[in-house]
Amino acid sequence: MEIPSEDTKRCSKCHKIKPLNKFLPIHIRKNGKEYKSNRCRECYNKYNKAWRAKEGNRYKDIQKKRWHDRLNAMNENERLEFNKRMAQKTRASNKRLKDLVYEVYGHQCTCCGESEESFLTIDHVNNDGAEQRRKTGIKNGGTVLYRWLIKNGFPKDFQVLCWNCQWGKVKNNGICPHSVTCNDYPVMGVGSSDSKHSAPQEGDNIVCPA
Repeated sequence: MEIPSEDTKRCSKCHKIKPLNKFLPIHIRKNGKEYKSNRCRECYNKYNKAWRAKEGNRYKDIQKKRWHDRLNAMNENERLEFNKRMAQKTRASNKRLKDLVYEVYGHQCTCCGESEESFLTIDHVNNDGAEQRRKTGIKNGGTVLYRWLIKNGFPKDFQVLCWNCQWGKVKNNGICPHSVTCNDYPVMGVGSSDSKHSAPQEGDNIVCPA
């Protein structure tokens, strides 16, 4: 029988020897030593899937009751602090999902090259967003869409566009105006439209009209 090395472990379910990164960590000691599950990730996921199909609803009810009991035991200040911590954790988790998606699809608009993060969004290349939403049940973008993209291996029919270019496609029968015009002149095949006004520089005296 083959003996596992220091970098491998035998799964107690399928009995296959696999690298340690194929096993879930279940405990980390103060000295930094990590202990792995006896079952590999694949066997663990199969077990979880079968268990949820059989006991999932009962488990959800138990977790929901524990959650409500925990909240009801808090006073007003504790609940406010708890809600604040949960909101921070949620924002951090959502940011990690977004960063992963944009790491794959790119950090700038495919059409005009805009790279300001707050201006960017995920676009359907083939203009079939409505059909895709009907099939998947995903009604909104954001975190729900990011999870779907990750789960489905980052499909190729999505791209990064800025809000201007995406809205331009909506208003121009699925084609961004950048593709057919440049500063209001009809030029076929251009990549983007240059700014008509130079950006303000540091030290400029900018006066907004009343």
